[in-house]
Amino acid sequence: MVGRNGHRYLPVLIAAAAVLATAVPGCHRLTEYSSTGETGVVVIRLPDLEAEDVIPGFEGGRSICSVGNENFVVASNRGRLFWGNSAERTIEHAYPIGTAFTAGYGSMAPGDGSIYIITGYGQIAQFNLSSRKVVDQFDAGPLPTDLCRAAFGPYLYVSDGQDGLVREVWLLDNEVHDQYGMPHPVRALASGRIIDRAVMCAAGSASEAYRILVDSLPYPETVELSSPPVDIAAFRDTSLCCAVHPVMHGSGGATIIWYDSLGQAQTRIMSLDGSPCVICTDHVRRLFYVASFLGDGTTRIYKLDPFDMAILGSVDVDGLLRDMALHRNGEFLLALTSG
Repeated sequence: MVGRNGHRYLPVLIAAAAVLATAVPGCHRLTEYSSTGETGVVVIRLPDLEAEDVIPGFEGGRSICSVGNENFVVASNRGRLFWGNSAERTIEHAYPIGTAFTAGYGSMAPGDGSIYIITGYGQIAQFNLSSRKVVDQFDAGPLPTDLCRAAFGPYLYVSDGQDGLVREVWLLDNEVHDQYGMPHPVRALASGRIIDRAVMCAAGSASEAYRILVDSLPYPETVELSSPPVDIAAFRDTSLCCAVHPVMHGSGGATIIWYDSLGQAQTRIMSLDGSPCVICTDHVRRLFYVASFLGDGTTRIYKLDPFDMAILGSVDVDGLLRDMALHRNGEFLLALTSG
């Protein structure tokens, strides 16, 4: 495939190392998992928030994505993509997808039969799930910080920490076709309500969130928050979304954002213990799951009902949580942690 500016990109390192297979004998109970620096995936059964097992061995894992009924992938800053099986509780393979890069591999988004990954040195890789190979690499800004697949069309949105733009990439050709200037650089993205063709953004350095209406406004709408958010999630069938804050008046919290009949943003704050760091959406049950680091080597995962402003439960897991993903149509929550 030919990338922008006429450059032709080939799958990286595939010829050098076709497949690195890593077998994991047996299943590990949560009580056996200790904070030894190892990265593991905690398998949490829903809706009861029961931590069943930990799958170890995801060295350098930074982001996780569900890719099928039993399959999931973990991107590692060692330049590898681990292919896991939630039924067998094993790592089946590890595929080379780029060079080792400490600050990379922290965001993944699904495409059409592919996943997109921020790799090293600002590039984005497209990994085909059928061939299990990198089929394209391209640029979408000097310092991409997050990826978001639009719920309303074949588009990928990419935030950038250097020039502050949010770019629209078409999955048909992996080319940037539009871009949006933001008041402050964006740290995290989420696809909002489908009928609005909305993209929700969390500013990393300002106490603000933004809403991009792709077809309606040439500029983002600003929502004032009480402190800078680090992650954001949204529902596809309502205007409701949620931004999480590491520190808010001495503790962490989550801000529920929705839009009234006049299109005005409304907010309410839910206080949470610890320092919230990651959020994901359960579209089936219309819930949010928020991970909050408690500072003692433990992360607490909250189940939030944003409509009733209620905490419905929580579960504590060992280590610092890096990312989460709903799995098997909401049967499991997969939590990627490091000790």
